[in-house]
Amino acid sequence: MDPEIAAAVRDGVVTAKLTPRKARALNAYACRGQLERVLPGVYGLPGAASSIHTRLQAVRAYGDDLTLVRRSAAALTFWPEVGDDDELHIACPRKLTPGYGLAVEQRLIPPELLTRREGVLCTVPELTVLDLIPEFGGDVIQEALRRRACTLKQMRRALALTPRRRFNRLRRDLLDQSRDSPWSALELRAHAALREAGITGWISNLPVTACGRRHYVDAGFRKEMVALEIDGYEFHGSRESFHRDRARDIDLMRAGWLVAHFTEKTLPSLVDTTRALLAQRGRPT
Repeated sequence: MDPEIAAAVRDGVVTAKLTPRKARALNAYACRGQLERVLPGVYGLPGAASSIHTRLQAVRAYGDDLTLVRRSAAALTFWPEVGDDDELHIACPRKLTPGYGLAVEQRLIPPELLTRREGVLCTVPELTVLDLIPEFGGDVIQEALRRRACTLKQMRRALALTPRRRFNRLRRDLLDQSRDSPWSALELRAHAALREAGITGWISNLPVTACGRRHYVDAGFRKEMVALEIDGYEFHGSRESFHRDRARDIDLMRAGWLVAHFTEKTLPSLVDTTRALLAQRGRPT
């Protein structure tokens, strides 16, 4: 193999655009199986296309107007579990032909909603959340809030910067429903129940310092020292989280807090139980 090509491809990928003198040689090596075409005009060693890291290098080499969006952007910025190793989701202002494991959309993204990860352009978390709402609904909002990837204010700003998009009404409605920053779908239902019952004075994800340690209460009444914990199994189903939650409850109770836990099955009792706890603290309900 040509020494210059061998040296370049050893560290990742080589592109015909940067080495036009070698374009025919690159194509010949690919035809003989000595190189693998990762993207049009971008080559790596055999098997390179199976590596997500090499494919990201190929995207960067192919053109700086390519942007990772949707699941691919989420995997790079705040939600690694949602990535799809078989397909990269790409946006580009010019028209591209799909293929090579790329899901391509023609789209111009405001520069203030772009960032870089591993040298590749991708959408910022707040725009990525909006992009994923048609697929995941409000769950992606809670996921981003729970991981503290972005705030509701940032999501609303991203929505304002990307007007006249399909599903924007759905995005706006779900952001409004999430105005108290729930970290799970079950918390979202709990917040809605408290609001519908006219119960006020609670703060979502309230930070509380107890016994020298800082904890977060799913919904807390600071003045009355009442804590409501909404236990969705997806976030509280491990042995570690079970013991951590009990240690937090002990700290809170030693500091004088009343703590009540609610699950999917006991959530219907949330309003009556909350009123009873507030009454114990002398608050008229």
